[in-house]
Order: sequence, then structure tokens, then C-alpha cells
Amino acid sequence: MIRKWAIIMEKKSRKLSAMVVAGLTLYVTNGFSVPAIEKDYICPIGKEKFRSIDYSPQCPTNKFVMFKNEFTKEELKKYEKIINSKEYKAVPKTSPKEYYLGRFYEMAGGFSDKEIGETYYKAYRAQINWNSENTNILKESLTKGISYLEKSLPMENKSEFPWSLAYLYISNKEFDKANALVEKQDKNIHLERIANFYYSVSDVEKSKENYYGYDYMDFDKESIDKETKKEFREKALYYLQDVIKKNKGRYSEEELFRQVNLYKSLGNERSIDELFSKAPSEYRSLIVSYYLDEPIGSIGDVYDGKKLATEDNLKKALSYADKLVKMISKNNSADKIQYNLSIILKAEAERRLGKFEEASKTLNKINIMDIKDTIYRYDFERLKELTEKKDSSVREYTPLPIMY
Repeated sequence: MIRKWAIIMEKKSRKLSAMVVAGLTLYVTNGFSVPAIEKDYICPIGKEKFRSIDYSPQCPTNKFVMFKNEFTKEELKKYEKIINSKEYKAVPKTSPKEYYLGRFYEMAGGFSDKEIGETYYKAYRAQINWNSENTNILKESLTKGISYLEKSLPMENKSEFPWSLAYLYISNKEFDKANALVEKQDKNIHLERIANFYYSVSDVEKSKENYYGYDYMDFDKESIDKETKKEFREKALYYLQDVIKKNKGRYSEEELFRQVNLYKSLGNERSIDELFSKAPSEYRSLIVSYYLDEPIGSIGDVYDGKKLATEDNLKKALSYADKLVKMISKNNSADKIQYNLSIILKAEAERRLGKFEEASKTLNKINIMDIKDTIYRYDFERLKELTEKKDSSVREYTPLPIMY
């Protein structure tokens, strides 16, 4: 039974936080908002007053893009002629400001191929994210971005990575060119970036659209066919594991779960189990959460309400939760927060499996006074209520959207 809901009022006191407690990284998530700040501007050409949230705003009437903070009188005299030209005025009014700026750079001269190419890439990216209906401008942004960025190669600064050109190649279905460009980069400098690039084009992360109502793209995801996507996932896994080898077998939480996501996307569940069996004990709480498909700090809420954890996975969650409890119990330096979290995770696994008596006994190990003023009080009370009702149901996790 799934009860879809929005975690709003019940958990509004929770804030996005990360607590690192004696080697256990615990994440407590909730929606949060980042307010956009609107500022007053005066267009340097024509003196039009307007408000904008952009750092490089575009004047509403003459469409001049304020690409820097200050301009000389000579520059403004030259730039005024450009924006008043028939060519500049012919740019479709619905075009993104980045396209206007790309055309402006071409007409003004004095800007590098890299600057122009990056601007057209930003124009292309803006259009695929805002569903531009002007296919001509979209295609022109794509082809000009590729053309100018190709002219800018090889890059003088060896520490730079060609993200934009690689993403444009992907969007243009030039996969061989993308592979050649990325894989010829100096791996002594860019190994992590190569791994990150292939992970980004592998399409294995849960879409942000599911959680926040919007999925921002750096490239056209629809351009990648099924066979190529599989190739990218294999490359992502290969280079990620090369990064881990470079780091003498050490990996972060993010790198652990990137491997998990890639194995899962390739249909290799057995390798996930093997990976977890060898993972450092500090990740056990996260492993339990993975098998439950529940975010830590949000008991009874699952990421995917349409595909619940199997009984086998729930048993694996209980096994790791039991190991976690025993590990923390033996650790004299472990505090009550660690202990209580491990107890809650174990009881949740038992509840999900329908082992309500066991779950009740496990929860009785928690002293209510130890969690009275902690973020786990809600989880404890909810879990206790469900256990007493012999209710093994879950509900779908829906964080609040990020507001910009």
C-alpha cells in the first residue's frame, strides 16, 4: 500500500544538513528555498531603467547584454552602432540573451573563438532547457558552438577540460568525436573529469524532475540512443574505478553510490552486493537505506513508490542494520545519536518485513529522553505507531521544490 504525499508540515522543522559523527555520515534532507534577488539596473546604452535577477542582464528594449560591469565611452559608441544595426535587430525577440551575446561578439570583433563558442553553447543549453520553439536558432547555436570551440583547440591551458564541446558533440549525435575528445585528455590531470563526464551522460541518476519539478540539462539527453547509453555507462564505470585505483582503493560516499547506480543500470545487481560486502563499515547506514530505498531521516518514505524493495533486499537491509547495531554497541566512543539511528534503521527493516514483535523489541532499546530534542524523534514516534498497528506500508518521498 502506497500513500503518496508531500513532506511539508510534518517535517518543516527539518533542514538540509549533514552530520558526520565518528565516521558515520548521516544525511537528513528536506526541501529548502533559495530566494532570487532582483536588482535595479540602468542600461549603459539608452539609459533604460529595469530590474533583473541576472548577473549579466539584458536591456529589455534594445536587447544589449551587459556582459561586464563597466564600459568605456569608446566601447559604448561602437556597441551602440551594433545593437542599432539591421542585423542585430533582426535577431528573433524570443532568442535567449546568450544567443544575442554570441551574435554581438561576432559583430563586434576582438573576442576569442573560445569566448564566442562558450557563449553559443550557453545559448544552446538555455534553449533545450526552456523548450525553445525556434529550431533555426537552436540549430545555429549548436553548430556555431561546435565550430568556434573546435577552432579554439588545442587549449593553451592544459588544466582546462573541454566540457562544452564534448556536450555539444553529444547533442549533435557525434559520439565518436565526443569519445575521441574526452579520452585523449591527459589522464594524469583529468582522470576524475573524464569519469565525471561519462557519468553525466550515462543517465543513471534519478531525474531532478521527479523531486523538484525541473530537470536542468547540459546536453540533449534525447540524442543518446540505447546502445550508446550503455557504452557511456561502461566507460563511466571503467574510469570511475580507475580513479579509485589511483586513490589506492579509497572512495567517497558519492563514488560508492555512483558505482551502485552504474551497476544497476547495466543490470548487474550481484556486483552491487559484492561492492557493499567490501565497503568500509562507515557506509553501513547508507547501505541499509539503499536496500530499504528510503532516505535516512525519513522513515517509511520510499524513493520509488511504483517499485518497492523486494523481500530479498529487505532481508539484506536487516542484515546490515544488525551489523551496524553490533558495531556501534562495541564502540565505546559512539554516542547516543549513532546508536539510536542504528536502532531505528533495524526496527524499520523489521517492520517492512512484517516482523512487528521484533521491531517493537528493537525500539524498546531506545530511551525516549535520548531523542526528545533530536531530529530522530519524529521517526521514532512514527515507526512506533506503525509497528503497534502492524502496518508495513510506506509512502512516496516527495521533497519540497527548490525555489529560485
